[in-house]
Amino acid sequence: MSEAIANYVGSLKRLGARAAEFLRQGSPSPGEKVRLAFPDLEPPPDLLALWRVFDGTEHVEGTTLEQMWLEGAFYFFSEEEAIDDYAAALPLWANDEGFAEYWPPKFFPIAKPGDGSRLLVNCIRDSPTKGAVYELFHGVGICKASSSVARYFETASGWLDAGAIWLDDARCLDRDFTVASAIAARLNPGCDNWDDSLPPAYKARDWIR
Repeated sequence: MSEAIANYVGSLKRLGARAAEFLRQGSPSPGEKVRLAFPDLEPPPDLLALWRVFDGTEHVEGTTLEQMWLEGAFYFFSEEEAIDDYAAALPLWANDEGFAEYWPPKFFPIAKPGDGSRLLVNCIRDSPTKGAVYELFHGVGICKASSSVARYFETASGWLDAGAIWLDDARCLDRDFTVASAIAARLNPGCDNWDDSLPPAYKARDWIR
């Protein structure tokens, strides 16, 4: 699990990607803070592996979120930052009946591009898709991107190897979303995030699969 994540980060470091320079040191006890804050969540092992490899992204003054995008679209939260982001959603679930369809409860945030979108991990203990990664499209809803955090990073390595993500002149990562989606669809069968034949509003209603 951690090998897929560490291999991708190692590739970025060898390339000299700026985003790799902002990664925080990994946590020796990943998931401990989440369990204390939200005992009803069950973070999957490879989410813990993610925070063991690196505990989010350091915010450096004068640095834009785009410069911190780790795979051309998202910068990744530290465990504490993810806890704060999840906590901010709690009153929305309590006060808005429709919010649970948009962002299902116990789907824990791990990354965002800078706007209201997110990468979420299913942390529902008995869910058939526990551990799967979903992309939450701001104002639209979610669809499944990968079966696990490790598989998501294996997909990112596939993008890097195929040139679907690359370093620009400022050593920031950019992504060709058309090429990346084709690669991701092959590496993540059954994950409708990469299926353009279904609009996101439809896919959002089918999140539990």
